[in-house]
Amino acid sequence: MSPTNALRVIESIVDDLDMSLNSELMDTKDTDGRFIGRYLVLSKLGSGAAGVSFAAYDPRRDCKVSLELIDDQEASRSSVWRRHLQEAQVLTQLDHPNILAVHELGVHEDQRFMATELSADRTMRRWLRGAGQPRTWREILAVFTAAGRGLAAARRQGLVHRCFGPDEVLVGKGGRVRVRAAGFTIARAELDREFRFNFCAALFEALHGRRPKPGDHGGELPRDSKVPAWLHAAVLRGLAPDPSERYGDLGELLAALEPPSPVADWCVKLSLATLATGALGLAIGLAMNLL
Repeated sequence: MSPTNALRVIESIVDDLDMSLNSELMDTKDTDGRFIGRYLVLSKLGSGAAGVSFAAYDPRRDCKVSLELIDDQEASRSSVWRRHLQEAQVLTQLDHPNILAVHELGVHEDQRFMATELSADRTMRRWLRGAGQPRTWREILAVFTAAGRGLAAARRQGLVHRCFGPDEVLVGKGGRVRVRAAGFTIARAELDREFRFNFCAALFEALHGRRPKPGDHGGELPRDSKVPAWLHAAVLRGLAPDPSERYGDLGELLAALEPPSPVADWCVKLSLATLATGALGLAIGLAMNLL
């Protein structure tokens, strides 16, 4: 198929799928018509911690895909490439609603790439800014816990995300949350600890609109914050200066991010009401003694 005919096919596919990519991402000056392996590049989608990504057409599947160019200076080493292949093999078999599907890991002219499902969804960073007003803590927590479920599924298969952040998570209009696949790598103890810290740091920034700093570990909520104290405390534990005080694994972290049960919440309210009643009774008693 010639590039001209392929482009015509692509135009019809775009119409059929009714997929609209943001105009600011449609700069095809340097990429339009270029092939990477069997994939015909359409446009640059953007850059993230894991590398540069492009929208492309896959003639074998007759659909659009995302090509993630692996930005790894060591990727040319055979041992590193074998690791990438192992990661891709796990990801292609990992069918989870909160992780973008992976189709292939390949090489084209010494450039390593990963072909994944193409999504027109916004990154979490853009989602956080796109509401016209700050997102509620419930909305933010829902996105992070959904991403966490996908990350936990990958972790059970021996993978951890090495560059988790707001640019590595996609949020759809219907609330669907998916983690980009290019940042996953074989789990090691130090990467596990780093990932959990990054997850909590990203959650703190999403909730409070700024990055965490050392003074935040006093436990006090920022002034005028609507974030509940239990959630603030859960996030701060994941950012504790002493690594031994942080969460031991992702499951423990996600469990801490679950809202208190109605029974636990009722007990807290009852305790507060009891304290308030006792204080009121004491005040009345003192007043009566003064009369």
